[in-house]
Amino acid sequence: MHDRHKMLLFTAVLLGGITLSLVGCGDDNQEPTPNAVVIQQQIGYYDVKLNFTDSSHFEVGRQFASAIHRTVRDYEQVVDRALLLQMFFLGKAGLTFDIVKTRAQTLLDNPEFHDAYRDEIAGMQEVFSYQTDVLGDGKLSANELLVFQFVPDVMRAFSCSATAAYGSATSTGKTIIGRNLEWINELIPEIAKIYAVTTLRNADTAVVNIGVLGQLFAISTFNEHQVFAAILDSATTDLETEPKTIVPYPSDLSAIRSYSFDLRYALEHFANLSDVSSYMTDPDHVYAFNHLIFLADEASAGVVENDINLKVGTPGNRSLRTEDSVLSGQVPEDQQWPIRGAFATVNDFRLPGNDYAAALSDTARWTSFRELYAGLSHGQTIDVDAMKGIAGYHPPTSGLMEAGAIFVHETSPETDEWIGLGDAPLMFNTIQSIVMDMSTLDLWISFTPWDDLLTDPVYRKIKHPLQ
Repeated sequence: MHDRHKMLLFTAVLLGGITLSLVGCGDDNQEPTPNAVVIQQQIGYYDVKLNFTDSSHFEVGRQFASAIHRTVRDYEQVVDRALLLQMFFLGKAGLTFDIVKTRAQTLLDNPEFHDAYRDEIAGMQEVFSYQTDVLGDGKLSANELLVFQFVPDVMRAFSCSATAAYGSATSTGKTIIGRNLEWINELIPEIAKIYAVTTLRNADTAVVNIGVLGQLFAISTFNEHQVFAAILDSATTDLETEPKTIVPYPSDLSAIRSYSFDLRYALEHFANLSDVSSYMTDPDHVYAFNHLIFLADEASAGVVENDINLKVGTPGNRSLRTEDSVLSGQVPEDQQWPIRGAFATVNDFRLPGNDYAAALSDTARWTSFRELYAGLSHGQTIDVDAMKGIAGYHPPTSGLMEAGAIFVHETSPETDEWIGLGDAPLMFNTIQSIVMDMSTLDLWISFTPWDDLLTDPVYRKIKHPLQ
């Protein structure tokens, strides 16, 4: 197993208690704004509503943190422990908490960082305000909260997949998507307790973010204009060299932006897939890590390839790849995409000029997508149930990415149990498998529970976040 390709997008938090429904809680010294914050417990996740229409972003951030603090009594301990676990893995690559804290603070201080989001984080830090940064002490410092909000931008992230069928390839003629998010097994018993579907509304604008409680950046997100976006990592050929190396984080941090918060901004301000894509590939937007952004609307889908190409210090080919794109000459014939009316992405770049890294965890999943869509050429159409079968696919005898599993279930082959900390290879499981009808924004999600590793997804239609 190739750990370097599969380190997970770690947006880590968890809780160990039962929360109550909460409306607009604040501290004892200030009257809360009614309905600015609503948290309701659903089956397997929290339905969160943040309303900025009549409140400042700072105040909503403060009330949000206060609401979590009052109802999720173990929140500080579990976020602190989650960050401790993440730093355990990153420490093997020489990273320290001080390093990632400096990265996060620099992103926050960048004059181009969006003021509204800076205010939201500052509001949360009013509540999560412990002044000592000691991971494992059970307290959540302001700096730890800051790092938590910039995880994709300051810690290397690997994993995830996404796919879509559209047009004549679907039973409705509209796009149906599947999006899977993987996490390190060690964190699932904790992180699974605070899955969240968070709606952020400001007057007539609304976006919905599927992730974890307390998260402000975009990870799997859609807006009321029926544009869906999800972040994925993409490795480069540096990971295939001997000795194995990772493209370094830039030494000059002054111009670096947060791609995860930029994506939230794009979905809050643009109504078209093309405009979101253009914003995320703006040549003036300098990011630290190579990444992918899966995009879909009612009629189409594709993936932004943001090859930052830090090896040579200049931006690489930052473009939207679609089913019609000519691929790099490095991509072999069996990794081409002959399917019409569908699209898929794993964790690699495929456009000409970008670094194609042929990791088995990617090529095997790509092959599975091709084979699952092969029937389209014979008149098959995709509906929601068929998409559940694609997003939920794994070979009969294996849940490994390297075996072609799209819905991932990786455990110790000897014990079929979670692997503990130490020198064992990292194992991953799909913790959120999302299927969505883009014409109606109806949503089905399989949340892997805290006390089990699902070998097959269990999809539930969830309460419509925008209704």
